Amino acid sequence: MKRVAAGRKRVNQEEQDKALLAWFTDSQAAETREDQDTPTAPQLPGDHVDAGLRSLGYNYYERERLRRGQPRPRNEAKYRTATAKRFRYYITEKVPGRTDAQIAELVAAWVELTDYNLDLAQRWWAAGINPGKPDQLASAVEAGFTPQELGRVVQGRTLAEHLQAGCSIDWCMGALRWQRPA
Repeated sequence: MKRVAAGRKRVNQEEQDKALLAWFTDSQAAETREDQDTPTAPQLPGDHVDAGLRSLGYNYYERERLRRGQPRPRNEAKYRTATAKRFRYYITEKVPGRTDAQIAELVAAWVELTDYNLDLAQRWWAAGINPGKPDQLASAVEAGFTPQELGRVVQGRTLAEHLQAGCSIDWCMGALRWQRPA
């Protein structure tokens, strides 16, 4: 019962807040229409509204929430399309000489493996995973690797250097287990 009352109170408060904001913006528009001939110092559009809300006791975060309104929902399809294009750009730069079909396959694999997280993919690439071999990342994730572990030194080389030299992820995992703490 208390939850329902609290929910109604919150809804009523939000309606009141919206009504106050509408009143402030309408009164500001009316004031600017009346005094168009008198020169005044330029004011930011929200100054009048902000001052009114401040005088009513709203704090900064409440005032910002009222001004911004409801956030727009994120268009997931548009985000995924744009991210796939970014993956394509970086993979094309890092793996030159591949056909469009091969690049498309690589993009699809990296997008799936990283769940559209380009920053994560770039950390893996910087750590030594070849963008042209997404199966290395699949094996690394399956084995519990992180990008930081690829920087660890085993037998005078980093694990990333071992991978680039052709060693398998399984070998690298075994080398990590066999390595004695320094």
